[in-house]
Amino acid sequence: MLHMLVGSKKHKPVFVTHPLGVVLLVCFLTLGMGTAAAETVDLELLFTKVEAVRIMESLAEQFRDMYPDVSVEINAPPEARQTVIPTRMATGNMPEIFSHYPPTVDFRLQAREGYILDLTDQPFMDRVQPHIIEHTALEGRNYALPISLNTVGVFYNVSMFEEHGWNIPATYGEFIDLCKTIEEAGITPLVFTDLDAWTAQHEFFLLMGLEVGADTETFFLDVARGEASVADHPGYRRAAEKQLEIRDYGLPGSLGIDYMTGISSFAQGEVAMYRQGIWAIPSIRDANPDFEFKMFPFPADSAEDTKVMVGVDLALCLPAEDYRSEALDFLEFMSTVENAAYYAERDGSFSVIQGVDVATPEAALMGEYIDGGLSFIWPKHLQGWGAGVPEEYTTMVQELISFQNIDLFLQESDRALREGHRE
Repeated sequence: MLHMLVGSKKHKPVFVTHPLGVVLLVCFLTLGMGTAAAETVDLELLFTKVEAVRIMESLAEQFRDMYPDVSVEINAPPEARQTVIPTRMATGNMPEIFSHYPPTVDFRLQAREGYILDLTDQPFMDRVQPHIIEHTALEGRNYALPISLNTVGVFYNVSMFEEHGWNIPATYGEFIDLCKTIEEAGITPLVFTDLDAWTAQHEFFLLMGLEVGADTETFFLDVARGEASVADHPGYRRAAEKQLEIRDYGLPGSLGIDYMTGISSFAQGEVAMYRQGIWAIPSIRDANPDFEFKMFPFPADSAEDTKVMVGVDLALCLPAEDYRSEALDFLEFMSTVENAAYYAERDGSFSVIQGVDVATPEAALMGEYIDGGLSFIWPKHLQGWGAGVPEEYTTMVQELISFQNIDLFLQESDRALREGHRE
């Protein structure tokens, strides 16, 4: 009769002497090994785009279908980029995957300090449009997988415009005339969400880019070095003046209106237009699925000077230390034409993955400007902007709206750029 000894360091040995017991023991051990092999790998994706959480959750489910043993949990806390990511880097508690904005000052500093994995030689990086790879590179290396591009303009109520015969304005003067015409029809032209100060900051960067123009990068570098002042450039003051002027045509009390309230006001037809970025498209759709809306570029003083501001909207990164191979699998998954198209179509953004041809109807006109080369990158991504300076502008622009003191705003702009600068 066969005897078998089963035991461990923590348990007394057990003797199995019956043939049937041997068979059962083998089955038990096989089952145990199979259970261990099927253990789920849990990945956290720290996500900075709250508007696209449901889209990313859907993609995470599709990824799970391909990799049954890997689970991706989407975590989108408030202030993820400004506060959560730096804190978790400092405490050594990095998520397995996180989204970021590669051209920004804080991203560049974090990459230089070794917190973000170099993805340059990963095969999936070859799927990104070459000019985007060049734009997001840091000293010739890429630390993020860009997925989509954003832009900022003016959403408008298509049915309302058609009913009243209003035309898309080609110049800033026509835009102001349009606002006056809409008011005469008894309708509020715009909603501004200045309680969420980042929305006002984005608006000023758009106006700044349009008004300061082609010499933007050298100008801000000169200011940061103390060799020039923003007051020296008439376009900078004009941008601040426009920031205040257009608020005469918005819902009263903009400093008490937040981002989601603005989306609701626009989607429910309380206002004719909403100046915002295309990242708001999913939220506007959710607020009123039957609502027809589109976007036009915020116009410059002359039609030929109108351009749209663009920047990388979604980019995925991994921590430099202890990264998981399964996290690389997720980036590979997100870089395919099929999945990049799925994201862009639902997010309303412009894909930067080669071979993706998604035409979001709401942003079609913006796409024509981008395709035609009539665009500029976010000013805060240029040289001369030190760490923390873009965040300072969030408060400074909100204070400009509150106190309407342009001279003070110009002084604060000089101070912030100079104090935050580092070569």
